[in-house]
Amino acid sequence: MPEFHGHFSSQKAKFVEELMEKYVLKLLFIILQKVFNQMRDYFELLEELKSKGISALEGDFYDYRGLPLEKEFELFYQFCQEYLDRGDLGFNINQARFYYNTNIDVNGLAFSKDGYLLVEIYKGTIFGLKAFFEKKKEAFNLESLSSYKNTIEVDEISPDYFLFQYVTLYFLYHEVGHLIQRSIGSADYKEFAAVNCEGDDVVSQHVREHDADWFAANQIAFHLKPFATKIADKSKGEFKTVLEDVTAIALAGIYMYFIQRAKSYPEIYYQEKCHPHPSVRLSYMIIYLLDALSENISFKINQQSVLKNAILISEGLMIEPDRNIIEEYSLQLQSEINNVEKYINKIRHDAESYPYTSLKVLFPK
Repeated sequence: MPEFHGHFSSQKAKFVEELMEKYVLKLLFIILQKVFNQMRDYFELLEELKSKGISALEGDFYDYRGLPLEKEFELFYQFCQEYLDRGDLGFNINQARFYYNTNIDVNGLAFSKDGYLLVEIYKGTIFGLKAFFEKKKEAFNLESLSSYKNTIEVDEISPDYFLFQYVTLYFLYHEVGHLIQRSIGSADYKEFAAVNCEGDDVVSQHVREHDADWFAANQIAFHLKPFATKIADKSKGEFKTVLEDVTAIALAGIYMYFIQRAKSYPEIYYQEKCHPHPSVRLSYMIIYLLDALSENISFKINQQSVLKNAILISEGLMIEPDRNIIEEYSLQLQSEINNVEKYINKIRHDAESYPYTSLKVLFPK
């Protein structure tokens, strides 16, 4: 597939790596930050939005206090809001706020209202992804997957929890990609305004979704190096090997997520609907993530080997007694790969004349 230029520099990656260090410290990070009163309290934030006449678009604001996964909701909120509050990200999204709604679907959205740029994550995203990957926990005891389990557990985190955290980050960064688009003028559209987009709306929607996915792929790629560094330091393992293993596990999470999405669309479509087909999105997400990682390390990783291992991990985690879901999906994608590549190139071409993309903000000509 043709090379897609425009990756973040090592310098821009540094602040994301710092944030990941905080994210994997889990609850301790939250406690320490609250002691020094450096964080924006979630429930104070909700009151702020209510006072401005702002409400959730899908359902109501979600209050997770005293409810299941309270720690996960709080941890992810604090990470996301700190990210939005930074002023050195290379783009301007002032007055950005993050919150959850009460919708039980796995999804998120971004919009602007009354001077605020808002990321709204469905509560079902946290519950759904946590449950989905938790069901795969026992599969990591398989002989073919046990080495990956041992690698992740060096940092005292289970592989299923790692996948849950990693894929959840995709939702934040994808929506931030949309916020960047809106911050420079692309604010006149509504996400999920119709079941089926038509005509020029399909073209612009697919450009925006591709751009938000590009931004997300670059951002989640930056979490891999610092995590692998910690693993290698603790285990005394060879960094390149550890990084490739961690990347394979992370890619498996992305692979599995989009395959789940693809179940609703068994036939690959192209210029229709409001979002590109999950198979199209997965195809370019893999490329952008691996390329972004490669741009920020001093050695060459074997991308084909990493991708192959990611597929094998996904297969081991998702295989059923009478059905190999990953094999079925891979064969279908392979049969359509030429059309998928052509359509990705078309989206890229359409994006050249579309003025509101995060790529153009971060890499202006």
